Order: sequence, then C-alpha cells, then structure tokens
Amino acid sequence: MGKKNRIKTGMTNFLYKRGIDFMVNRIPVKVNNDGKTLINLGSGDWECDGWTNLDYSSKWYSKVQKRHRFVEYDIRHDKIPYEDDSVDCIYCSHVIEHIENGYDEKMLEECYRILKMGGVLRIACPDAEFLWQMAKYGKDWWCWRKRWCIQFGVDYKDLRPVDLLVREVATPRMKNFGYLYGTEKGYKDYIDEFERLRCEDFLGFITSGLEFNVDHVGDHINYWTFEKLSGSLQKAGFKTIIRSRYAGSISPYMKSRAYFDITGRG
Repeated sequence: MGKKNRIKTGMTNFLYKRGIDFMVNRIPVKVNNDGKTLINLGSGDWECDGWTNLDYSSKWYSKVQKRHRFVEYDIRHDKIPYEDDSVDCIYCSHVIEHIENGYDEKMLEECYRILKMGGVLRIACPDAEFLWQMAKYGKDWWCWRKRWCIQFGVDYKDLRPVDLLVREVATPRMKNFGYLYGTEKGYKDYIDEFERLRCEDFLGFITSGLEFNVDHVGDHINYWTFEKLSGSLQKAGFKTIIRSRYAGSISPYMKSRAYFDITGRG
C-alpha cells in the first residue's frame, strides 16, 4: 500500500472511531459522461459532474439542499421531466423506502418511460430480508447504529434487535422514538409478531398504514426485498433485472466508488 493510501486509510479509521460521519474518498473526481443523459432521483447532498439531480425540497434536508443544485421533483405527484426514450442512466439511492407503495410503482413506470433502449436504472435501498435475518441472529451486527442513537438521544442498551429492525423499516413505530413527534402513539411491542410471523408478513405488518410525512421525510415507511422490487420492476415493464452488489453496476457510468453506493448498510 502506497504512502497516500496509508494516510487516507488512517484518516478514515481515525474519523470513524470518533463517530464522525465523513467520507475521505469523496473528493472531486472528473467523470466523463460521453454526452449521455444521466439523472439522479432523490439526490440529497449528492453531486457528480455530468449528472442532473432531481429532488424534493423539504425543511428536513434544507441545509444540505442549499449547497447543491437540483431540479424540483416530487415522486408522489410529478412526472419525471424528461421525454420518452431520452435518458441513458438513472440512479436512485435510498429513496424508495421513504415512499408508500403505489407512488413508488408510478415512479418506476416513469423510469421505464424515459429510459432509452438499453438504458440502466440502478436502485439502492435497505435489503429488508437481510435486516430481518440480522435481527433474528442477535444484536451484535447492529452496533453501527450506536452513533445514531447518541445523536437522537435513544439509549442503545435499551433496544432489542426487533426494535432496531423496526427503526430501519418503520421508523415512526420505533421504541423510544415517538418524542420526535411529541407522542408515543403508534408504538407497540412487536416481539410477539417478530417471533411468530414470517419475514414478509412481519415487514408488511409493521409498515401497514404508514404514510409519507412532509415534516419527517427521512423516516423509513416502506420495506423492500429483492422479490418485491423485482415484481414492481417487471410490472413497470423492465425485462432484465439483476440482483446487484456494492459497486456492481453493469453501467460504466455508475461504477465510481467515490460517488455510487456510498450510503447505508443492509
């Protein structure tokens, strides 16, 4: 390992151990888009040369959005502002878990409409089946959520694996999280259902009735497994659906590890 890589790795480890959520490798990198039309849906604080960001203005992300250029786009109500067969690549990272069923499906139909033949849609989201399996295994894997608990004043020691799973899939119903809404309404102990129900049945149970909240757009209110997402993509018209992995895009325009697949776990 070269000296520069050792320094960068050391900085990353130093910052991570101190609870600083900072990506050392997110430095400006020139990306050649070859004149392609490339868009990011629900871009947040993401920027990359040659890409157009589409996002929803909200108080929740207002500080971040002031620093980044984006086209106003509401997944729940707007059509994607592009003509049919006009876009080469679409990137959508950690967005669909924030939106109810039905609206997500309309968004996928819109993606299919605007993509050129041979175009690529890359979706990244929490793998709810994997999260369910980790909750069944125990609590050790969830230690990465300690920093989040400190940030929001939640006692990590008081949480069980099922509580952490609920946070990832149905945030408003997480134990000890209702104070953000000024109420504990909606919370119940899901341990019986967690032990009794099958994976998809449990995930559907805890997300049932949740709706997008404009004051808490960061909440997770929907779950996705590969089977569920694959079915929705097929319904939208997509024929080739690949279960991808980190940095595993088939498109050369979505392979840079400095810009893609840089959010979250699971």
